[in-house]
Amino acid sequence: MSLQSFEFAARDTLKVISGNVYGSFDSDFDSIYSKFLVYQNNKEKYIDFDSYNWIANQEGNLIFSPDQEINLVDLKNKSVHRLAFRGPYQWVENVFWQKDSLLVLLENNYKRQPVISMLDLKKKTVVTFTYHQPLNFDSDYFKLRFKKMGYFIE
Repeated sequence: MSLQSFEFAARDTLKVISGNVYGSFDSDFDSIYSKFLVYQNNKEKYIDFDSYNWIANQEGNLIFSPDQEINLVDLKNKSVHRLAFRGPYQWVENVFWQKDSLLVLLENNYKRQPVISMLDLKKKTVVTFTYHQPLNFDSDYFKLRFKKMGYFIE
């Protein structure tokens, strides 16, 4: 797999609405998600793409929802805004900040076709690239990410 094999798919407007998760500043925030948050370099904001997607039951097992919300949490202004939503056929596997206002979502889907979505928070745009063809294997990245954090998924 190579970055050069991703092809431009779409350009759209970033639609930002109120988020449905608790920020780390809220007393109802579950600290289990703390190590999964992806902070901006200056630590004033972070991305939460896990807390809407899964919970840990009383035995410590993770229970996943088919839906996923990607939220921007602003610690300075104590606000939570949803930047993206994914259903059961497409999911975000990881996120990183390219700049303080540019997010990159690394995604996968039921067709095994990787997707890169670039969200520009200043310009309010989303640019999407898809891999030129479906992969001929299932990605284990999702399981590896959780294993790195101390959770094992079958």
